[in-house]
Amino acid sequence: MPFEYTGLSDNISLYMSEIEELADSMREATLSSNARIESGVYDLALDPTRNIVAPLKKAEVPYFNFAPLKNALDELEQAAASYADVVASGLPASESENRLLYTSERELTRDDGLPGRPWFTHHIYAPGFYTGYGVKTIPGVREAIEERQYELVEDEIFVAADVISGMAARGRE
Repeated sequence: MPFEYTGLSDNISLYMSEIEELADSMREATLSSNARIESGVYDLALDPTRNIVAPLKKAEVPYFNFAPLKNALDELEQAAASYADVVASGLPASESENRLLYTSERELTRDDGLPGRPWFTHHIYAPGFYTGYGVKTIPGVREAIEERQYELVEDEIFVAADVISGMAARGRE
């Protein structure tokens, strides 16, 4: 079977970088917005003839521990490199090896699904909660950060790391 896992590991690495950048940019934007709120800038800009209030302060974006995801990605990159060496050798794959490969995508799913959407079981790609069928990558982590549900982020990091490690283990079999 013509599978190529280095592309998957490269993509997951990109998705992880995007999520880290998302958290950093949200943290900076929140600090800036909260500083403006505290300084009273919004209150000064309000039109007294309209029934509008200044925005409320937002919870600060904490620093998240992405190490479990990075460790899982390292495992996947090593497994992908090993698999690429096997493919390059030109040896024919057995039926059991082919079955192992074409069922490996299942390692990226969990029966309990995503938070708030248990019917979406894939933890690397899923339709966005608010974006319709626009894809979200590593959706459990990304959407927890975007929706400011910070209490979910650590658990979702561990779930995503677990599915990536499962894919890496499958690749080493």
